[in-house]
Amino acid sequence: NWQEASPSDGLGAGVEEEEEDCETAPATVSRKRKQPSATCWGQLLGGRGAHAPAEQASSAFRHHFCAACQKDGVTIPASRVRVVVSAEPPPVNIRTGGVWNVDKSGRVSQQGSWPPHRVVNQTAGSAGPRLVVLRDETDEALKGLIALPCGREESVVFRIGRTLNPITLPPLRLPPPSPTAEELRAEAAFWRVFNARVGRALSQVGWHAEACC
Repeated sequence: NWQEASPSDGLGAGVEEEEEDCETAPATVSRKRKQPSATCWGQLLGGRGAHAPAEQASSAFRHHFCAACQKDGVTIPASRVRVVVSAEPPPVNIRTGGVWNVDKSGRVSQQGSWPPHRVVNQTAGSAGPRLVVLRDETDEALKGLIALPCGREESVVFRIGRTLNPITLPPLRLPPPSPTAEELRAEAAFWRVFNARVGRALSQVGWHAEACC
């Protein structure tokens, strides 16, 4: 599975201990006073439609999402999903009081000046490399990140646990290998390994990843 990947192939293992900002144990909630509802993080991450408020029964990550998102998952445009390939140290989420990692300048300098984003698929037990969800679409090249090679109209579906984990990937459009273009051959090889590992990892737990086209 993905966790067998070595650092040299750029895929990583995507394993990390629980983060304090969102994956800590649920806090004790007073029975006398219900926590106020808040905007569903699935609405903020997905950027589509209106969701029911999130009933924040505790500080657990899943309680930042509405009941529908907890049941059906969160759909995010693939154009805003990036794969972490060479970020050192591995990116984590910082405490900002919201879903996005962002400082007053609008960037996060300790992670290569990335724009507002959320690190996902990063906790212990996650299959595959860490992923980053960008708040806004961009064609800017971001250090340590690569875009999914698929159509801009495609989406990635994530389930909600201690983090977001992908459960459905779009078909990956791999560049054809060229006998005279070493870089293209290396890129095609990378994505074929990526696609094979995600397929095996998801099939082991009964999830689905569409075949590469």
